[in-house]
Amino acid sequence: MSRKSKKDNEFQKGVVGEFVSIDGDSYHVFVKGQGEDALVFMAGEGVPSPVLDFKPLWSLLTDNFKIVVLEKAGYGFSDITNNPSDIDTLVHYNREMLKKLNISPPYILVAHSYGGLEALHWAQKYSDEIKSIISLDMTIPSIVDITRIPLIMKLVLLYSSIFKNTKISKKRAIKLTEKLPSFNHPSLTDHDRETYLQIIRNRFMTTNMVKELKMMTENANIIRSKPYLANLPILFFSSDLIDAAKNAGKNPSELLQLHKDFLSNFHKSKHINLDCNHFIHAYYPDKIAQEITAFINELNIPLHC
Repeated sequence: MSRKSKKDNEFQKGVVGEFVSIDGDSYHVFVKGQGEDALVFMAGEGVPSPVLDFKPLWSLLTDNFKIVVLEKAGYGFSDITNNPSDIDTLVHYNREMLKKLNISPPYILVAHSYGGLEALHWAQKYSDEIKSIISLDMTIPSIVDITRIPLIMKLVLLYSSIFKNTKISKKRAIKLTEKLPSFNHPSLTDHDRETYLQIIRNRFMTTNMVKELKMMTENANIIRSKPYLANLPILFFSSDLIDAAKNAGKNPSELLQLHKDFLSNFHKSKHINLDCNHFIHAYYPDKIAQEITAFINELNIPLHC
């Protein structure tokens, strides 16, 4: 059950989307735009506000597509819950949010970082629901194998385990925005930034986020145990992979090769490497939006007999 309080109710006055109720808990989902294709945005591990983090990109796509940003338990304005964080449960709640909104498949999953594991498992388990996957430097199982948790993250996990779901200071929240490049993107208004700060203060490494991180290897192994869908079209954007390589004790070129090896499992894929850090949607939103539009338009061209 959720740990909702009066403070949560005050905090949630800044919502930008709508709420759906699942198993007694409240989930925040953002929907905007036109078009037959639904682009379902799935956030990376620990991103406090998926809706605002993705805004530099989704704001460029609303004329041609239906944009849906899912905020999982413990993220954004959604409740912090006691739900388990195995990959089946994560995918289950993603699907339930879309059902509550009456948004029918097939979906195009736009996945950043950890959201990639959820997207891959979703496609494996419910192949008829997924039209394509767009990777925003998403996590793949072979990267999980060599990932080491940095010392600073271990300290954060220790802090979060002791002070569960604690609201942090505004000063600390402002400091954390340095790690979130979308925060200062021109697409965000001053009101957006103030809202983002409030979300960071209330959603800093929640128990849901911590459990997901601890389950990463197990979740990756579940995906690895099943075959990939060779006919699934994938548009894969990679970052410069410098930070990921440091964490893994590897060279960026080695990680880039893992991305290429992964894509060899699919008959229709396109790989684009960008010279920026992990939050690629904040650095190259225009280029990514153009590539997404072109890729999906190509998918929609009828096959001739």
